Amino acid sequence: MTRNTSSPPSATSGKTWLIRGAVAIVAGLIIGAISGVASVQRIEPGRPGQADSLELMLDSIRQQNTAQNPREQRRAADSADADQRAQRIADSVALANDPDAPVIPNVVSLEEGAARTAIESAGLTIGTVQFRAASAAAGVVLATTPAAGRKVRAGTAVNLVLSDGRTPPDTTDTLSHPSPAPSRLP
Repeated sequence: MTRNTSSPPSATSGKTWLIRGAVAIVAGLIIGAISGVASVQRIEPGRPGQADSLELMLDSIRQQNTAQNPREQRRAADSADADQRAQRIADSVALANDPDAPVIPNVVSLEEGAARTAIESAGLTIGTVQFRAASAAAGVVLATTPAAGRKVRAGTAVNLVLSDGRTPPDTTDTLSHPSPAPSRLP
């Protein structure tokens, strides 16, 4: 007859494993937190203190959550749009009340050289120059953006649309104005 020499599991050995598991979890959390702060401090060596590093980690997590959640993306985009609209309104009000803000001069129908001089004399710069088919002489200004009369910041670029001197193609609708039918010869 063989005798079993191993003792049955006791309640104290179960508690021991439970305590060991709890210690391992706590140690893992502490080591993870320390390594996270250390890696953030390596990324941002000039940032003193752990509070800044923790805030940086939390911001990173928020950004990741926003990137993964379409609803958060829309909310963030809407918030950014609202901020931009508010800033544009504030800028418009400030410009309207600024007596020194330059006004876009009316250069439509001027030749390009005279238009450039007027725009630059107003403290503005020339932006893009585009050409469009028009019956006006080549080099005559057809339009500007921003439009004439608008107050802007000094140095704003004014885009010009110039005539290329070619008459635009005939866009008459031939269906509503049909040409006469050719006559038949006998």
